[in-house]
This record gives sequence, structure tokens and C-alpha cells, in this order.
Amino acid sequence: MAHSNNNCINLGSCSWEFSQAGKETWAPASVPGTLHEDLRQTKQAPDPFWADNEKRYEWIEHENWEYRTSFDCDEAFLENSHIELYFEGLDTLAEITLNGEKIGTSSNMFTPLSIDVRSRLKAKNNELHILFSSFWPLFRKQAEVHKGTEWCDPVGGSSNIRKQQCSFGWDWGPRLPSCGIWKDVELRGWSDNRIENVRIKQCHESGSVKLSCEATLAEDSPAELTFQLAGPDGSILGTSKDGQFEITEPKLWWPAGHGEQPQYKVTVELVSSGQLIEQQIGLRTLELDRHDDEYGESFQFVVNGKAIFAKGANWIPAHSYPSSVPDSDYDQLLNAAVAANMNMLRVWGGGIYENDLFYDLCDQLGILLWHDFMFACSTYPGDEEFLGLAEAEAEYQVKRLANRACLALWCGNNELEQKVEDLVETEATKAAYENLFYGILPKAVEQYDGVTPYWPSSPHNPEGYEKGFNNPKAGDAHYWGVWHGGRPVKNYENQIFRFCSEFGMQSYPSKETALTFCREENLNIFAPELETHQKHPAGNGIILDYISKRYRFPVDYVALAYLSQLNQAYTLQIGVEHFRRLSPCCMGALYWQLNDCWPVVSWSSIEYGGKWKALHHEARRFFAPLLITAKVHGDIERTKSNGLVNTHEGADIHIIYDGREDGLEALAQYTLLDAHTGEIYEENSQAITLRYGMNDIIWKLAIKDLLDRVGAENVVLKMFVTSKNSDQTLARNTALFSAPRLMSFDRSPIKLTHKENTDGLVQITLEASEYKHRVSLFGDDDNWYFSDNCFDLLPGEAYTVTAKPLAQNSNPSFRTYAYDDTY
Repeated sequence: MAHSNNNCINLGSCSWEFSQAGKETWAPASVPGTLHEDLRQTKQAPDPFWADNEKRYEWIEHENWEYRTSFDCDEAFLENSHIELYFEGLDTLAEITLNGEKIGTSSNMFTPLSIDVRSRLKAKNNELHILFSSFWPLFRKQAEVHKGTEWCDPVGGSSNIRKQQCSFGWDWGPRLPSCGIWKDVELRGWSDNRIENVRIKQCHESGSVKLSCEATLAEDSPAELTFQLAGPDGSILGTSKDGQFEITEPKLWWPAGHGEQPQYKVTVELVSSGQLIEQQIGLRTLELDRHDDEYGESFQFVVNGKAIFAKGANWIPAHSYPSSVPDSDYDQLLNAAVAANMNMLRVWGGGIYENDLFYDLCDQLGILLWHDFMFACSTYPGDEEFLGLAEAEAEYQVKRLANRACLALWCGNNELEQKVEDLVETEATKAAYENLFYGILPKAVEQYDGVTPYWPSSPHNPEGYEKGFNNPKAGDAHYWGVWHGGRPVKNYENQIFRFCSEFGMQSYPSKETALTFCREENLNIFAPELETHQKHPAGNGIILDYISKRYRFPVDYVALAYLSQLNQAYTLQIGVEHFRRLSPCCMGALYWQLNDCWPVVSWSSIEYGGKWKALHHEARRFFAPLLITAKVHGDIERTKSNGLVNTHEGADIHIIYDGREDGLEALAQYTLLDAHTGEIYEENSQAITLRYGMNDIIWKLAIKDLLDRVGAENVVLKMFVTSKNSDQTLARNTALFSAPRLMSFDRSPIKLTHKENTDGLVQITLEASEYKHRVSLFGDDDNWYFSDNCFDLLPGEAYTVTAKPLAQNSNPSFRTYAYDDTY
């Protein structure tokens, strides 16, 4: 929601200083900003991301810190009858002093603070001072009354404060709990009145949309308002005094992959002052559909009457210091999500409520948001003061986001209901949990939104949280048997869920990313530099165990990172394709996780800095509207004496479609071929008509005899769909009947040629004489976007990829790296 008012003084543009409390060591500070970054910028602390420097920041959280500035106010501004000092965000325990007088305190990072300062201001040399206190005295005090448990905080105590929970450390993030003025600070002046908020409700009926716009004012007194509605093309559709509009030919907003994202603009003017509020809106209906069906109780998002399979990932803060995320990073990450055919992100509850740009981009790109409130992996206090902070936080954030087209769900917390024993340990802990997540939060959503659905926890069992999580018949699930449980990747195919909102596999960052925190001679996963950047205590062992089951031993760090990323991509391909084959029983797959907050070993599909891992390339394929996929029957099993038994015997080939164009005529084909010679053992084709919601088994292959005769390690299943009216490939996939480590490769070179087009694009054609497993393309510089990458190349196939330059004068020189280069 954009505010336009000249009667405002931005104090962030003033000269700020900071110092350790009582030391008088004042140095320049950035506002908005964070203490840790100010310390780094003034060379009082090293780069926290480099090597093991994180530990050199431990002392900071035990100290108090001060920020100060001075400013003038012109006489005209001081004539306003109301002047407030407005902090959009203070992190976190803050005491504010103006001209030597204490005027307010703050103890919640996620709510703004407004203080009436009219009588305290003067024209010249106003002194503003903020004391940020260490949270440790609060933690020690609370330990006497709140015996909380934090499952990811390595030190403990973080559940007692309304602050970004992952800043205290997580199994993918550093412990860097900072403080500071992390959002804008300004003086707001007005006389008569001021618009504080605008709520816009939609009523869709008989093909038209009625809008009802209601403004909340600072003063409970009569005020003249004017409302204006503009269409997606900017044309004025009408003005109103009562905020009522009817759109007879509405252009509806759709999630990515299902339609366009037109936005209308409502402008509200307070006539007496000229204050303007602008709000972009998308016209759409959305419901969380839970009805009894043949599988139990459905769990699906229905947008504009259409059931949507939710495809996406979990979003964490894009930087350990949220104020340090440049706009370009939001743009890059969210566009990458859409490029991978995602239509939903889950804003995870251990992070932050994001800035306006994040939600603007999600509205523009069609990214639905499953939005947690900021509670995760802890038991929280139930005292009146803490619940009051949570209630104010919920009111502010729900009001703030209520008009967003992208907002699909408010969820109470992350994973608290996975530890029921902690929640119900005493009557007090149970009451604290239920008062917050079954009382305060849903009440806020209903009162200040009234449309967006609320879900108590993720995962949640709607039959009752005390009955256990991951109900196969209802609700959402987090499945971690693969990874945490060490189960085989194919174990995904034994799981039945209605919606899987977390699952994942770790991988190592590329060499290029690793070198941003580690010297090249220390690119060793057991060296201190890399150990510091692996936050899961068993992570390295788990990654190596999964790699060992599928690939050969790598020759160096480049190869190890690549294999870990191939394993991650394969693991989630098996999981996502299974969940899509379960549709309409399962109607959502959100993997863990999209992004990183620092360069790290993690579950992300995009490295810190923006580099795509193999998983993100794979996601573009397994989330595509048209998916041809094989459920391969069998696996490679290990005997007690470390022998291997190949139990593969066949495959079911599915066609799954949720694209925009219904009734498209196409041709589905498969080929079973020799991995070395390209000899075709079996092939077939079938004409198909693509229809929305399609999930059909079109072939059941029984091939045990073939695998026994020629060797399972020598057979590749190629699947593809082409347009009936052209040779255009609409979808392609491959499946193996053995682990790549058991296949032999003669390591013949890949023939690579390229042709530069007049439009600046480059057509790259790759050919190989034998099967090449997971070929990646790289430019000699990093300034290229490839239409496909990290793909399989089949013997005798000429596969063409389009490369788009991301910078002027990019050098069209390319190289490949494949599985057989790793050992």
C-alpha cells in the first residue's frame, strides 16, 4: 500500500551514529540497517560469512548498543496539529529518547511503533537516541517462568522474544542475532485527519465483481474521502464517495501458469489534506477447499473456481540481515521461481514478514503465498505480555496484507505440532499453545481479513493435533523420512499425502559460491571453513551416504558438489513426480527450500548469490504444466553381505497436465534403448488429447525379461510428448533401471556446436555417441541463461538448447560437464 503525502520527514536520510553503550565510540551507521553490518562497514568486525568468522560475533549479543541522530524541523511542519515519530521496524528491545526525554519502548521486531512527539519537537537540533538492550537479561528472567524449548536454537531462549527466530541459528543458518533500525523511520505530520489503512473486499457474482473499499482514519471524526478505480491499462473506470464500484467485465488475476496477473488500482484521497493512498489489487476468488472425498478430506487451493496443484518451495529470508537484501535479489529469486514453473511459495515461520517489494513482485508474477506467522520450532510463553505482543503483531500484519492477490493462506506456525509431547506437557503449556494458535491468530485473520483461510500449524492434522501429524487422509504433511530418516529415495513412493508442504535433500554449493567464504586450498568438507558452513550436525554424513548409493567417488570438490546436487535433484524429482502422480489425492508439493540467507551447505535449489543448482533446473521440468513421468517398479537393494540385487521389473508411464490450453492434440512416445549403442529394444507411440487435471497411465511396461537379458544397467527409458501438428517437443523425461555408478561409460566427448541468431540468442546443439547422464552447460563467463540445463543426452540424439545473454558483449563460448567427468 503506497502512501503519498508531502507532510513527512524521512529520518533515515539523516546522519546516524552508533556505539557500544557506555563506550562513546561513535561511528557512522546506516538506517535502515543492522548493527552487525554497521560493525563490519566500520571495520570493527570481520565479514561474518567468511570462513569461521561467525564465532567472532558471539560477544555482540551480550552487549547494549546505542544509535543517535539529530534533525531540524521547519516551522510549517511544526504547525501540524498531530506529529508522530514512526518506526516501521525496530530490532528489537529498544528505548527511545527525544531531546533527553524517554518517549517510548519497543519489544517486537514485527510491529511498527508510533509515538506522539508534537509537544517535544523544536525547530533546530532535535536529538534522537535509541538504546538497544541485549536480550540476555530477558532470557534469564523468563527462564524462571517459561520453561520453553527451542528445537533449532543452539543456545536457547529465543522463543521469549518477538524477533526473527532463525537469526539465533538454524540447521542452515548462522547465529547472528543483531539489532538496529531495520526499517524506515520518519516523522509524520497532519492536521484534521489521516488515512491509516484501506481494506478492499471483493464480491464475485454473475460474471461481475463488486468492490467495497473502506478506509480507517487516525481520528474518529467526519472526513471527506474520494475513491478512484483504474483498470489494468491505467484507464480511469470510475470515482466514488462511498468506495463502492462494480466491474462488469473483470479481468481476473490467476496464479502463474494458469493465466495473466492484471492489476487494478484503487486510489483513496483524504480531501482536506490531499493525502493519497494507492493499492494495487488482483480480482480473484480463492478458497482452501476441504471436502469429503474418496481419499478422505481434500486439501486444495481453488482459484476462480479452478483447483490448482500447488507447485513450489519454501522461502526463507534472503539474507541473514533482512535489511541488507537488495531489490535486485528479490527480483532475481522470485523470477527464478516462476521460471521453474512454480505457482506458490511458503513464507516460512522462522523468518520475517517480508517487505512490500516482495509482495508486489508476487502479485505481479502470480506467486501464491502460503504465509506462516513468525513462530517456528519452539514452545512459546503464554503470559499476558507475550500474547499481547503476538496479538498486536497479527493485527498489523493481517491488515497490511489483506488486499494482496498473492495471499492464499495464513498459517499459525511451523512444526510445533510435530512435538505434541512438548505442547501438552502441562495444562499451562497446552493453554499457551491453544490460546495463541487456536484463539488469537485465527481471530485476527477473521477480524481484519475475513476472506483468507487460516491453518493452525504446518504440518497439521485436522482430526486433532494430539492425534499425530502427517495424516495421509487429511491436512498437510512434512515428510523427512528421506534425509533425516536416512530412508531410500524411492521411499517417497510409499507416502500418501493430501498436500506435502516440506521435503528435501541437502547439497553442497558450487565451487564458485564456496570460494566466497573459503580459500581454494581449504575446499574440503571436513575443513573448518566448510564445517562452519554446514549447520546440520549429521549433514555431511547423510549427503555422502546418499551419494554413495547412486554415484562413484568424486575426484575433487567440484565433482563432489556436482554429485551432491545431482543427488538432490534426483531425490526431489522422485518425490515431486510421485506427488503429482497422486493428484487429485495430493494437490500440492512445496519442497524445502528455494533460497539461502548466506553461502552454505543446504537444501536450497538456488545458491546464495543466485546461482541455480541442478535441482532448480530439474524443478523447471517436474513442475512443468505437461509432465510425462514413469513410476519405475523396483530398486537396487543391498544384501547383508553387501551384495546388490536389482529388483526392477517395469514402469508405468503417466501423462499429467495442468496447462492453460485445453484440448491440445499431442503424441506421446517412449523408447527403450541401449545406453551405449542407441539400439532400440522397444518403442511405442499414442495420440493423446491434453485436458486440465489429466493424470493418465498410458502404458504399463513389463520389461523384466529385457533387463535380465541385456543388463538393467544398459537400458535407458526415453519418454517424450510432441505436438500433433509439428515436431515441437512439449515434454521429455528419462528413467534408469540402475544406479549411474553401476553403469559403464567410455567417456566419449560431447560434440558441441553453436549458432548465433540475429536476435542475440545462441542455439547450442549437443550430440553424443553414448548416453550422457546429467549434462550441464556453462558459458566461459556466467552471463548466460539456458532454456534447459543439467539434462540427459541420449546416444545419437542432437539436442538443442537456447542460450540468452544476460549482459552485453557476453562471449558465446560454452563447455559441458557431466556425470562421467566427476570420477
